[in-house]
Amino acid sequence: MDILILFLNTFVSGCSCSIETITLGDKRIGIKTSVLEEKATACNMLCCYADELKEGFFPWIDQVDFVLYLLAFSSQGHFIG
Repeated sequence: MDILILFLNTFVSGCSCSIETITLGDKRIGIKTSVLEEKATACNMLCCYADELKEGFFPWIDQVDFVLYLLAFSSQGHFIG
């Protein structure tokens, strides 16, 4: 789960990851920064491969397009409360 929406009195337990939280009204929104950092690293690695391989990267564009889509839009949001 990348994003959490919690009531103010709800606590997250059992998570060893980094979570940044902000409060909006009676809800606290938490974002797992460790997940975002992993996704950013994966995107940067793909950019490095494309830059190094130049035309040799062309056969992989469709697969990389799919992976980038998953990285950008596969948030497993979990709502509690």
